[in-house]
Amino acid sequence: MTVPHTLDRLQDQYGELLALCDAIESIADSIAGRVDRDNFLSVAERISSLRPAQTSELPHWDEASPWKSSPGIAEALRSAAMGRTALSWQTIESMLRTLLEGLRLHVAKEQPMIEAMKRSKRPN
Repeated sequence: MTVPHTLDRLQDQYGELLALCDAIESIADSIAGRVDRDNFLSVAERISSLRPAQTSELPHWDEASPWKSSPGIAEALRSAAMGRTALSWQTIESMLRTLLEGLRLHVAKEQPMIEAMKRSKRPN
């Protein structure tokens, strides 16, 4: 496996992560409006599949917090989609915006490094 191929694959994965960010933002922007059950469940599944490296920029909450990790956020979305969440819409929105900020920060911090590695592998 060549380095450029690996970097291209990594760049594609970051594109997928940014698409997830767009979906999270869309939900957060419309949280007080109509609940799109299928969208909530789809985004919850995508959030659940995040690896720890993708959430490393997120704040670390204490054990008492119901939203200390992305699986907690995914569960909040699932519960909201089913109409049985114990959390307020404001809390869910705050959770989503915090996750969104962390994911976008993660991608933004990695992009210059990826571009530098790509430049270093190009023939002169």
